[in-house]
Amino acid sequence: MKKALMVFIPLMAMFKMGDAQNLSFGAELSSNFQLESILPEVGLKLNIPLSKHSQFETGLFYQIRKNDGAFSINNDIYIFDVNERYLVVPLMYKFSSQIINLSFGINYNYYVGWGVASVSDENVQINNYNREDTYLFGVQGALSKSLRLNNQFSIEPMIKVSVMVYPYSDVLAGFGFALVYNKTAQ
Repeated sequence: MKKALMVFIPLMAMFKMGDAQNLSFGAELSSNFQLESILPEVGLKLNIPLSKHSQFETGLFYQIRKNDGAFSINNDIYIFDVNERYLVVPLMYKFSSQIINLSFGINYNYYVGWGVASVSDENVQINNYNREDTYLFGVQGALSKSLRLNNQFSIEPMIKVSVMVYPYSDVLAGFGFALVYNKTAQ
């Protein structure tokens, strides 16, 4: 509970400082490349304006990461892949212009479960998988372009990179798009 408050209290303070009449929020769908796989990521994002070209960007995303492993039974080695599931909260600064948008900041990843992706022998079943590090911390950057559909909706194609720095190193790179609703003052 304390960790959740540590994230949401600063978010609320940023919301109070920003121009609440010009919030934008949306849904994002993207894919990440990791270990020769393309993995999905979906989520909701919120942009809080700080100035004409500056925004605080956050959200809540569901992300899948692939991890592989091996084990031995009677001198036979079995290789398996699991899909690790994470909830990701990015806390980013976004510079917006008519040409391109640049976002960079940190992300907090919380491990929420796993599922078997593949096993080298179909007769072997993986019943248990343990992850020691349930919290991951990283840095993230993205380039996007806002394409207005009308006064309130825009679509943002993007490319992004996320680098885990604690407790281990890992890199995800991907592309996607967001459908954004721009709340404007009436």
